[in-house]
Amino acid sequence: MKKEIPLALLKALEPFNERLRSGHYVIDTSKDEGLFTIWDNDEGSRFSFSLNKAEVRDGALHLLAAYIPASEVDINRLVVTMKVESFGKVLTQWLGLVDEYRSINTIFDDPILKKYEEDFDAKFESADADATVNSFSLEQQLLLDEAITKVIYQLEAKRDEANQESITALIQEAEQIKDSITTSTKRETFSKLSKLFAKIQKGSLKWIKEVYPIIQKEIISQIVKGALHLPSATDLLQ
Repeated sequence: MKKEIPLALLKALEPFNERLRSGHYVIDTSKDEGLFTIWDNDEGSRFSFSLNKAEVRDGALHLLAAYIPASEVDINRLVVTMKVESFGKVLTQWLGLVDEYRSINTIFDDPILKKYEEDFDAKFESADADATVNSFSLEQQLLLDEAITKVIYQLEAKRDEANQESITALIQEAEQIKDSITTSTKRETFSKLSKLFAKIQKGSLKWIKEVYPIIQKEIISQIVKGALHLPSATDLLQ
């Protein structure tokens, strides 16, 4: 894939690698609508940055991009053309806008849910310097898959007529996290788990009481802190 992208553009993108892998963004390189699209990972957000075209004209690399929001005062889509030398400045401005939206405290935010999410983020903070780059080992992926399966089982056990819609949404979110374990960095996966567990905690103390032992014993102890002797992949598959 990268050898289909001009080297000058790859060099312009390189300083943003760690920031884009922080868990706050989702990167789509399927090329359905251009070279790549960066999506804001907040639930319900339509913010995105798409690089749709790169072509050489008069010896210079020109880029066609589209992003939402356009600016602090315009939340619509803006289409721009630029030389590759300006790409870093434009992307920095867009990332700055999204970061400000994420950090600003407004009447539209749920402070309780946000606090729960921050608490789980702190629990899942990894000492691994490569958490924003690397995925989990096979053994860790299998342990995570098993742990999330147990979380889903506990949620199913709490389902009734009154909470059916909420439980279904949580289970669907958990299944999506399972499906993305092998394609996400550690930081991205922990970010998704923080959002899920925050919603479970806010949904009901009874729900989180059943789920938290799984979080503590199987995710925090074995994966975040790292057990001294993780079971082998062969043992986990038996």
